[in-house]
Amino acid sequence: MYSWRGEAENGSTAALTFDDTDGSFVIENDDSSLTLSGLCFADDEKIIICDDESGQNYTFAYRLYGDRVELTYDGSTLTLDKTD
Repeated sequence: MYSWRGEAENGSTAALTFDDTDGSFVIENDDSSLTLSGLCFADDEKIIICDDESGQNYTFAYRLYGDRVELTYDGSTLTLDKTD
């Protein structure tokens, strides 16, 4: 799996990375940040990150377009570009 990074219209940045069986999704803006990190599962339509800190599972729908991925959560979509 690859690493992905993008910037939203409001200036927030997002990064999605993978390491063996773990995944990490980080959103940062000027005032705060959010990190979801832990065991990760993926299929052709979704990525599930089991966050170690909260114990919650977060499901992201995704569509892959070569070096770009559209990641959707709770009705909002963010476009990320492949970084490696």
